Amino acid sequence: MFINRDQGLTLAIVAGLISVAVFGMWLPKRMKEAGLHDRAKAAKSELVDVKKVVAQREPLVEEVLRLETEVSSVRRYVPESRELASLLRELSLRLEKHQVLDQSIQTAPVQSGVEYEVIPVVVRFRGKPMAVYSAIREIESMRRLNRVTRLRITEGTDRDDRGKHESMLSVQMDLSTFSAPSTTGGGEETRG
Repeated sequence: MFINRDQGLTLAIVAGLISVAVFGMWLPKRMKEAGLHDRAKAAKSELVDVKKVVAQREPLVEEVLRLETEVSSVRRYVPESRELASLLRELSLRLEKHQVLDQSIQTAPVQSGVEYEVIPVVVRFRGKPMAVYSAIREIESMRRLNRVTRLRITEGTDRDDRGKHESMLSVQMDLSTFSAPSTTGGGEETRG
């Protein structure tokens, strides 16, 4: 069986058409499909990672919302100026209200920051346990924002008017209170 010239030409044309179809159309589409499949697989993996991040973020968002609500409900304030005289007077009145003894209130040098100033205050007093507890609670609940940085309580005894020993507590309370930045100095002291 011999292939004549016309049959050979027809065979060559068919082989050429098949080659064009395979290499010109089917193979590029197959490669594109494989690339799209890889991209889809990578996107699914990325989506799983994003879902994990979102799942971790949700409790944080809830916590931020809770804290914003809590902060907005707080009625404490930071004054525009130091207002040291009114601060010292308020502390003294709160201590006198609970009939504590030997009260001493002293401010330390002001620590200036960019957005606020920190005014360290040392409050010392002594009294009966319930009076001390009430005085501490009263100071902590002041409308002006303050933070107790250290609280030292020591126990002792004292004699009452009848000569009977009674329990007394001595307190040193280190506070930090805040104000907007200013240029005046601190370091005042008052005794009551």
